[in-house]
Amino acid sequence: MTASPEVEALLKAVEQFTIPLRMKEGMDEIALGDLRDALRQCAAAWRDSDTIPKAAALELVDLAPAIESSSYLYDEDYAAMVRDVSVEIADLVRDCVS
Repeated sequence: MTASPEVEALLKAVEQFTIPLRMKEGMDEIALGDLRDALRQCAAAWRDSDTIPKAAALELVDLAPAIESSSYLYDEDYAAMVRDVSVEIADLVRDCVS
């Protein structure tokens, strides 16, 4: 079974944003924008649903904590920006599952 377009976009966006972040390459602003967009598309697609796709749930459950934990790789100022992004992403994730 293939994933829906919004799930495919979400999985791709998560990978493109988090891998460089965890590799201490910093936050890619374009990838962050794509992640925001993908999360908003998922929220809209699932708004009237009682369930969300399992592949998406597996990514969403750890997304914000994974971003936040990557902040410890960076200096204090940059780490604060990463933590701010993790809070924003957590809010977007809540929109997807509420």
